[in-house]
Amino acid sequence: MKRTVRGSATALVTATVLLFTAACGTSNESPAASSGADSCEPLTQQQTVKVAEVPAVVYAPYFLAKSAGYFEDENLKIEGSTVRSSGEVVPAAARGQVDVVLASFSPTIFNAIASDVDLRYVAGAGVLTGEEPASGFFVRSDLVESGEINEVSDLMGRKVALTGGVGQGISFLAGLLLEEYGVSLADLDVVDVGLPEAVTALQNEAVDAAYVAAPMYQPLVEDGIAERFGDQSLLTGQRQAGLLMSPQMLNERRQVACAFTRAYIKANNELMQGDWRSDEEVLNQLVDAGFDEASILETPPYDYPVDLPMDSETDTIGKFQSMFAEFENVLSYEDPLSVDDIVDLELYDAALDSMK
Repeated sequence: MKRTVRGSATALVTATVLLFTAACGTSNESPAASSGADSCEPLTQQQTVKVAEVPAVVYAPYFLAKSAGYFEDENLKIEGSTVRSSGEVVPAAARGQVDVVLASFSPTIFNAIASDVDLRYVAGAGVLTGEEPASGFFVRSDLVESGEINEVSDLMGRKVALTGGVGQGISFLAGLLLEEYGVSLADLDVVDVGLPEAVTALQNEAVDAAYVAAPMYQPLVEDGIAERFGDQSLLTGQRQAGLLMSPQMLNERRQVACAFTRAYIKANNELMQGDWRSDEEVLNQLVDAGFDEASILETPPYDYPVDLPMDSETDTIGKFQSMFAEFENVLSYEDPLSVDDIVDLELYDAALDSMK
């Protein structure tokens, strides 16, 4: 029997339905920029690409490509706009009002794909590494010190801030950690707030725990407000975010899509390998993109695999669907989607081939 999720999950289904009625919108660019199903020839005229940006270090290759001129080299003009979470702009992407979304996994996205809306990922993003990964699950220190929360099971029934609510990428990562201790997301009182607001909620004792991404959690640790809880190494290797492209980019502007993907991967391969945090030029570019240098240096880094593949040995796509299949009003379909359904592997491979 499926578990019912209230509040934000119902909104997700509503948003997905809107996608289906809106997906036939037209792009604001001429389809003449494409010259074949997998054309990756250099662009001869400048093309504008509208990007919904989530300001998180996991997407550092995109921000570096933007600030270091990789998109300009591909004859692309980037019009970026900051959003709280990727799920909120998926309907706009389906209509062609947004071309690319820096997107974590979302039921809104998966449900749309299952209903034949041609939204798909084309490349991955950063990967969590180490025993203390760059994002993690935190519990208020005062609750740990008082003995109110000694074990993960003590979180049952407590308020936990998970951006996007149950079903989003952050709740997936939290769920992976919790299930190791026999706790389900359904056992929590989940509060849907943005990442900055999750930090504030912990500081104000409005919630008992939260999943917080780098570098936002640094003040929590420095001020003794919250501490990591549970086996954080369970999150290592999970790949649950990347570049999501609109149907218009994938079908009508494929040459533009390939150029964008190529610039993104090039920036990753040339700037983000090894100890990228010791590279002053890279840090300066990230600061120019709006990130705080001290926070980047003081928090554990993400790993950025060469070529940023979207599918992985950890089978994140399969695990994500399996975790939320038991909840009502989260996933609207029964048969799991495959990697081929969710990732445009042909475009990804074409972009890599064009770089050789």
